[in-house]
Amino acid sequence: MLKIKVLPANCGDCFIISFDDGGIIKNILIDGGVGITYKKYLKHEIENIKKENQNIDLLIITHSHEDHINGIIKFIEDNENNDCIKKIWFNSGIHFKREKIMMLTQNSDLDISIKQIKYLEDKLVNMKFMGENIWNKEVIQQGFIENFNNGKITVLSPNKYGLKKLEDFTQETDDLMITGKNYDYSTKLVDFDLNNFEEDCSIENSTSISILFEYSDKKLLFLADSTPSIIIEGLVKTNAL
Repeated sequence: MLKIKVLPANCGDCFIISFDDGGIIKNILIDGGVGITYKKYLKHEIENIKKENQNIDLLIITHSHEDHINGIIKFIEDNENNDCIKKIWFNSGIHFKREKIMMLTQNSDLDISIKQIKYLEDKLVNMKFMGENIWNKEVIQQGFIENFNNGKITVLSPNKYGLKKLEDFTQETDDLMITGKNYDYSTKLVDFDLNNFEEDCSIENSTSISILFEYSDKKLLFLADSTPSIIIEGLVKTNAL
C-alpha cells in the first residue's frame, strides 16, 4: 500500500507519503506549505494519522522559505508536547553557527523573517519523542540513504559544493538583508520561453533537501526547490537513473 497526498500549499510544498512497511503503516511529511495549509488541511490529516495510532515517522523540512516552513511552525505550535513526530531532517543555518543570514526570495510577499527561522530552530532543538531528541542536527546531503523494510529514501541534494557555499555565506554575512524579485507564478507553462531557461542559483533553493523515494516497483521524486543540474548529478552519482 502506497498513498501520496498533495495538500494545497500555494506556491510551496506539503506532501504526505504513507506506506505499508512490513505490516506497519509509516508516514513521511515533506514540508508544511504556508500557514493556512496547516489550518485548513494538514491539521486534519495529522489528527487522522494519530487516530489510527500512527506517527509521522520522518518530517523533512526541505529549506527555510516561508511557503515550506510556515505550516510546520503552526503544526509544532499545536503540538508542543510532541506525540507523533519521530525524526526530523532540516539543514538549518544553526549547523554553521549562523547568527544572521541574508535570504533572497522570489516574491516580496514571501519574505523570510530571521526571527521566524530562529524560532523554528529553537522549537526543534527541544522537541522529543519517547524521551529522545528528534532533530539531531545532522547535515542531510547528496548520497545519504534511509532504508525502511519496504522502502528507501535516497537524498539527491544538496551536494557538498552547495553546502559549502551556504556555510561560507552564513559565516560571512553580518546583517540580515531581505530582497524581493519579480515572480511568475501566474504565468502559464505554454507562455514560458524554455529556450532562455536559466537555473535558479539562489543558495537557499539550490540547497533544498530533495529525495528519490522508492517503494516496490515505484520511484518518486520530491524535489523541493532544488536545481536541475544538482538533481541530475544526484541521480547519476547514486545510480538511480
